[in-house]
Amino acid sequence: MRRSLTLLELLIVVFILAALAASAVSLTGEADGQARQTLTTSRRQQVREAIVGPARQVDQRPVLTGFVADMGRLPRNVQELLAPPAEGTHLFAHNATYAASAGWRGPYLRGTWEANAATSSPAFRDGWSTVSQTDDATNYGWQVVLDVSDGTYFDLISYGRDGVAGGVGLDTDQPAYPAPLPSPAPRLVTPSDWSVDLAAAPERVELEIFNDTGAPLDPLSVRLRVVIPSFEPGSPADWSVGGLAAWSLEKTTRADISDVGSGAATIAVGGSARVSFDFSNALPRIPQGRWALAVIRDSDGVPLGPVDEGHAPILLPVTVLPRSAWIKPAACTFARVRTP
Repeated sequence: MRRSLTLLELLIVVFILAALAASAVSLTGEADGQARQTLTTSRRQQVREAIVGPARQVDQRPVLTGFVADMGRLPRNVQELLAPPAEGTHLFAHNATYAASAGWRGPYLRGTWEANAATSSPAFRDGWSTVSQTDDATNYGWQVVLDVSDGTYFDLISYGRDGVAGGVGLDTDQPAYPAPLPSPAPRLVTPSDWSVDLAAAPERVELEIFNDTGAPLDPLSVRLRVVIPSFEPGSPADWSVGGLAAWSLEKTTRADISDVGSGAATIAVGGSARVSFDFSNALPRIPQGRWALAVIRDSDGVPLGPVDEGHAPILLPVTVLPRSAWIKPAACTFARVRTP
C-alpha cells in the first residue's frame, strides 16, 4: 500500500522547487549582466579603433585608417564617428594646392537603427542600451570625457545597469577608475595613441627643389611646412597656411646648400638643387596621418609648391620616426616651386 505525501512534505518540495527557480533566475540574470558588461567593453574598443584605426600593415607599409587620420583631430562626440558632418566641406576631398586629400569618409562605426531614435542616424549604445536625458542625440547614453583645450584625450564611460555614476557589481561604472585619478590618467585614447611627438623626428629633411618661377630663387627664402587642414565643427574646412599655426611644422633651409653648383647662392630658372631643412621652432604634437608637405615663401607664407604627393610623410604615434618616414633615399622627394 502506497503512502501519500503529507502536507509538510509537499510544502518542503514546493520550497525546494521555488529555491531552485529563484537560483536559476539569479544565475540567468547574473550571466546576462556579465554579457552586457562584456559587450560594453567590446564597444569601447570599437570606438577606440574607429578613432585611431587598428594597427596593421600592407606590404610592410603602415595603413592609416580612422577618424584622426582623416580629420586631423579627435572627435567631439560619438555621433561624429557615425554620421557625415553637417559641413559639406568636411567630407573627404582632394586639395590641388597642396596635392593632398583629407576629410570625413566614415562611417567609422557600425551603429544600430532604433524604432524611436531621436536622431536621424544609427545609434551606438553601451551593453545596457543606456539612454541619456541630456546629450543622447550625440553620445547615445555614453558619458564622454574629452579634453578639448588642446585635444589631448578622449574617453567613454558607461554607468552600468543603473545608469548612475558609481555603484557596485553590475551597477559599477565601466571603466571604474580609481579616485583620485593617477597621472597620467588612464583614458580610452591618450596623446601617444593618436598624435606624434616631433621631438623624436629626424633632424633634417632634404628636398630636390625645381625652380619654375621665371626668376632665380634663393633657397634661404623658403620654408617647409607640414600642412594639416582644420575641420572644426561649425566652420568650413580650412587648408590655409595662415590658419594652421597650431598644427603646422616649419623648417628653415640650412646655409650650406648642396648640389647648387659652384657655390651658387640661388637656383637658376629651370634648375634644381637639393636643399636641407632643419627644425627651427618649438615642436608641437601633431595628429597621425599622411599629410602634405608644402614649400612656402618665408616673407608672407604663400605656398610656392607642394611636395610630390607620393612622398608625403606618414606620421605614426608610439614610434620614433625613421628618416624613411619623411624621404626615401632611393626615390627623391621633389618640390616644384612655381610662380604663385
